[in-house]
Amino acid sequence: MSSPALSRAVVVGATSGVGRALARRLAETGCDLVLVGRDQAELDAGVSDLRFRHSGRAHAVRQDIADPRWDVDAFARECSALLEGEIDGVFIPAGGARDDDVGPNPDAVAPIAGFNYIGPARLGAAFGRAMMARGQGVLVFVSSIAAAAPRTKNSAYSAAKAALETYSVALRHALEPHGVRVVTVSLGYVDTPQTYGMRLGLPIASPEAVAERLLVLSRGAGGHYHLPRFWWLITTTLRALPWRLYRHIG
Repeated sequence: MSSPALSRAVVVGATSGVGRALARRLAETGCDLVLVGRDQAELDAGVSDLRFRHSGRAHAVRQDIADPRWDVDAFARECSALLEGEIDGVFIPAGGARDDDVGPNPDAVAPIAGFNYIGPARLGAAFGRAMMARGQGVLVFVSSIAAAAPRTKNSAYSAAKAALETYSVALRHALEPHGVRVVTVSLGYVDTPQTYGMRLGLPIASPEAVAERLLVLSRGAGGHYHLPRFWWLITTTLRALPWRLYRHIG
């Protein structure tokens, strides 16, 4: 059963790639938005564009979600105040890898975990608690196929995304009985700066196609999905491989 279109939503990581495409697609549906990111100039440009093209309200909030001093509950209240009502959808496509995340690099672990797991998890908890109190809402987490196939490169990133997937399951268990849906999407290759110039043997999805699918999933039941769908089979196979075979994967 499909849920009604969202009225007020927050998009975290809204200045590029999937986040930018998602903000545009939500605005097309008439949803009022808070765009969140770390680059104020990009946020302001995004808000101006949405206000020019669409009738809904759009606001920008500059925030580093990996900052351990961040008051996430105050942030959730700020978003509700900006849109003059309760937030019924939170989308978190924020995240990213680092070039120095290779093998045993202790300096990469904390910052990557903050951006890809701790920040998104804190957002989910804060908004989820508010949604649970009123008995409705949807949280959409964006993970990666890397969570299922950790390798020497992007090892901390893979671990952070795996932690996010685990936490999202726990949130779903806690929130679903109270009318709050939790959707987690593991993305394959997407046409963003992170994949620019890479020679990949599998299709690359456009940010617009991913955004459209996220919007559809946000209106349905909660759960864990893979985009494109064929990645479910690939990641399931990788998880099942014995170590003597898995260790040879490049």
